[in-house]
This record gives sequence, C-alpha cells and structure tokens, in this order.
Amino acid sequence: DLEIRRIFLPIDAPTWHPWVTGEALDGVRPQKAPVEESLTPLIKRCFDHDSLRAGQYRGIVAALKGTDSLVLLPTGHGKSLIFQIAALVLPGATLVVEAWRALIDDQVRVLQDRGFSRVVAIHKDRQLDGNLLSTLIIYVAPERLYVESFQKPLNQLLRQVGLDLLVIDEAHAVSEAGHSFRPSYLGLVDRIAERAQAASRNRPPTLALTATAANIVIRDIGGILNIK
Repeated sequence: DLEIRRIFLPIDAPTWHPWVTGEALDGVRPQKAPVEESLTPLIKRCFDHDSLRAGQYRGIVAALKGTDSLVLLPTGHGKSLIFQIAALVLPGATLVVEAWRALIDDQVRVLQDRGFSRVVAIHKDRQLDGNLLSTLIIYVAPERLYVESFQKPLNQLLRQVGLDLLVIDEAHAVSEAGHSFRPSYLGLVDRIAERAQAASRNRPPTLALTATAANIVIRDIGGILNIK
C-alpha cells in the first residue's frame, strides 16, 4: 500500500535560521522576530491558536537554538505546545519523558486526533519496530531509557535520524520522585548523552517543563538535569 500525505512545512529556513543562531542575514540583523512570524501559520493550522504566550515563545526559541532550559508555566498555559511545535520544526526526533502513563496516552491521543500520525508511546517491547525511525515524537517513561531492549532502537534512532530535543515533562517529578522511588530520573541526561556520543551525535538540548515548583525544587531540577 502506498499512502501519500501532505507535509506541512511553513518555516522559511533562510529567514528564521540566522535569527535563531544569532547570525546576521546579509549583514543586517532583523528588527522583528521572524521565528514567531513563521510559526504563526503552523500554530494556527495545526493547533488552532492565533498566537503564542511569551513563555511558550521563549521555550520554543530555546529549543530551536539548542539551549537547555527549564520552563515554568501555570497549568493550562500550553507547556506541551512548546515541545510539540519545536518537534515539527526540528529535523530530527523529539524524545519526551513523562512521569505517568495516563499523561502519555492523553497527549498521544490528542495529537493523533489532530492528524499527527508520527507520534508514538513506548510502553512495551512489542511497540519497538522500524516505525520508530519515522516517528516525530516518542513518549517514554524514565525507566524505559534503561531497559536493555530499548537500547538498540534508541541507538538506531540516534544514528539514522538524530535526536534533536530531550523533553522532561512534569519536571517536578525529577526532584520529588528521583531521590526516592524513581531513581531513573537522576541519570537521565547523562544516559542520553552517552548514547548520543556512541552514535557520533551531539547531546540533544534538554527542555524541562513544570507548572509547580518551589525555588529549592527548581534548583534541584537544574542540578539533576544539568540545566545552567
């Protein structure tokens, strides 16, 4: 069977890339933010939003620049939209680490309902197949990164496609659960960095998102995930 679909790529690379990297375009730095302007048709058509909140926009730009960041936005302010939009723009795959299966399944369902078929949740080994190489966003629990059967498909993904963004959603769990019953959070970034190095790839930038975190928790998250 041959399935043909329209692929929506509204980003004008010659326009936004120099701005994101901080380079000048023809010796002149743009006065406006062409990234935001280029993203407008994407967020309208794909997510039915007319504009971005400031926190969302800053998080997206950090991801596109390859900068590690911790984003705090209140519940309902569209934290997931940050990495979903970044995943559509970046050429490689985005790996999303979620604390709870219910959140994973809910986000995958919402994206698939919007027409995004290249999104997958890995809960069991039987879900690991060649489709991983054509996947745009991959959702896993932190423990999955240490499962032996996951290492081969992860290495294949890194070598053949590339991993452009590591997302830790509900990042307060890194601090609240990482020191107790979910120690997989503590070595998460180092684990991905090791796998990327083995595949001759750069470590993907880390994007951590949470709605609620006291200052001491924020500092702890930054220390564990090595976000400066």
